[in-house]
Amino acid sequence: MGQCEARVNEGLSLARRTALHARVAAAIEGFGRAGMAGHPEELEHHWPEALDAAGRESLEQDLLGVMDRFHRSGDDTMVVPAEYLEVVAVKR
Repeated sequence: MGQCEARVNEGLSLARRTALHARVAAAIEGFGRAGMAGHPEELEHHWPEALDAAGRESLEQDLLGVMDRFHRSGDDTMVVPAEYLEVVAVKR
């Protein structure tokens, strides 16, 4: 989180901050496919922040389920059939 975002967050309640993240993500998606393609990192940041802890856990489980269902390599790599896929993964 940058200094500007940290300062903005200081003055917002959790509910207001969550709603703001949802509005920003929806606005980016409102640009359509071309708009989203230019801002995947912002969407990746804003949508999870728009969820409460239970929502983030549910999203994580949904994503892991999709990865398990479509994973085709059979080893430690990941192969997922897709027409278009852009992935940013961080292993912790």
